[in-house]
Amino acid sequence: MTTPPEVPAPVGMNLAPKNARNLVIERTNETSLALTRAYQDAAASTAGVGALDVGAPLLSHFTYTDEEKSLLVASKDVVDSTGPLPVYMTIFIATERMKAARADMDEKAKREADRVVREAEKAKAARPIFGTQLMANPRIVSAVATGETPIPDIFHVSLHHKIYFPLHWWSDKILRQAFDFPHSIPTTTITAVQTSTLIAPPSVMVGVKLGVPRAQQPLVILI
Repeated sequence: MTTPPEVPAPVGMNLAPKNARNLVIERTNETSLALTRAYQDAAASTAGVGALDVGAPLLSHFTYTDEEKSLLVASKDVVDSTGPLPVYMTIFIATERMKAARADMDEKAKREADRVVREAEKAKAARPIFGTQLMANPRIVSAVATGETPIPDIFHVSLHHKIYFPLHWWSDKILRQAFDFPHSIPTTTITAVQTSTLIAPPSVMVGVKLGVPRAQQPLVILI
């Protein structure tokens, strides 16, 4: 029950008659194989029956060229217009299409993975080189821990308004106290200098130094 090898088709035979002829050959061979299997099944259960091949001799299919196979795989219209096809050829076409679809999916997945890598590299390159690692995990530390003495914003603003402090106010101890406890500075309300005849100056809070007459107080603008 061995299927014989394929044989070349007659010269000039196109796909439609070749499919029709191979379909007839396939059905003839299936009928022969079915008869042979039925006889063998009967022989296995009946004494005295020999193992004879009672089916008709199997016929050879006509060979499909590589170009014809590629055309059938690539175009459903060609299959529909030249069919029906023998079962073995239908299975071949389905297998080739599955391989092509799998290869296309793998290629798309590879392109997407490459795109993700490129985007990550672009994002990494766009980050500043200096301080990149520092800003990745920022921490808040006090000025005392760093060994630096901060100058409160209130001092900067007061100097901007030409309000000057005694020299001892610039010691590390007082600067830290003013920075850490700004609300501990005694305050009073004054009226700022008027700069326009149309707009009244606002009232601002200023710091006062205890134990010093009001006329001699240095003014500290609180922000």
